[in-house]
Amino acid sequence: MAENCNKGFQRDQNLQLHRRGHNLPWKLKQRSSKDLIKKRAYVCPEPSCVHHHPSRALGDLTGIKKHFCRKHGEKKWKYDKCSKIYAVQSDWKAHSKTCGTREYRCGCGTLFSRKDSFITHRAFCDALAEESARLSASQLAIATTPQISLSLPFPKPLSLHKPTPITIHHPLSLGPTPQP
Repeated sequence: MAENCNKGFQRDQNLQLHRRGHNLPWKLKQRSSKDLIKKRAYVCPEPSCVHHHPSRALGDLTGIKKHFCRKHGEKKWKYDKCSKIYAVQSDWKAHSKTCGTREYRCGCGTLFSRKDSFITHRAFCDALAEESARLSASQLAIATTPQISLSLPFPKPLSLHKPTPITIHHPLSLGPTPQP
C-alpha cells in the first residue's frame, strides 16, 4: 500500500512503480536465476483450432479469451448503424468510433471503410468485369456470325451402286468374258 495515498496493489512491482510517481524511494526487484518462472502458455480449448497446440499458444489469459470469443463464440454485440456484429465488446466499441467516417465505394456497390480492403477488392472486381466483358464480346461475335453449312460431295454407300459389268480380255479366250 502506498504511504501517501493509501492506494493498494496486488503486485509489488506495481506498488514500486506507483511510489516512483510520488517521488518516493523505490526499487524494482530483479529476478535471480532461481526465481525464473516458466512462462505460461494459454491454448485454445477448441481441438480443431491452430491455437490449441502449445507451439501456437497465446501469451496471456485475456488474449486467449478474446481469441476464443472471436473465432468460436457467439457474436452478440451488434452495431445498429451498419448491422455489423462482434463477439468482443472492445471490437464493437472500436468499430463504433470509426464506422461511417471513411467510405470507399466500388462500382459494384460494395462499401469499404478501409482503403487497403477496397484496393484489393477493386483489383478482383475489375479483373472479373474485364473477363465478363471479354466473354460477352466473344459470345456476341459467335451469335452474329452467319452459320455456313458445308455440304461436301461424299461418295454414296457401295450398296446403293448398281453393279456394272466389266469386260476382261484374256489372251487364251476367244472373246470378252463378262464378269459380275
